[in-house]
Amino acid sequence: MASGLVTVTPLLLFVAACVTVRALHLGMCQFIAPILSTLVAVFVFGEALTPMKSFVGLALLVGLAVALFPISIITRQESV
Repeated sequence: MASGLVTVTPLLLFVAACVTVRALHLGMCQFIAPILSTLVAVFVFGEALTPMKSFVGLALLVGLAVALFPISIITRQESV
């Protein structure tokens, strides 16, 4: 019974955030969350960082950079 509550609570909080936060910020959080989880696992819990995990983290960072570059261009054009 408690496992259902533990599963549903983060999902309900995410839905509540979707109403109040811009979609752009939610998308960036979706990119950053796995990176932060990996950093906590490595530095707090002492998990081994394999080359595959390093590659995935790097790929996420590159994906975030590719996503942010056009957004910064659009934001500059709107402010002019």
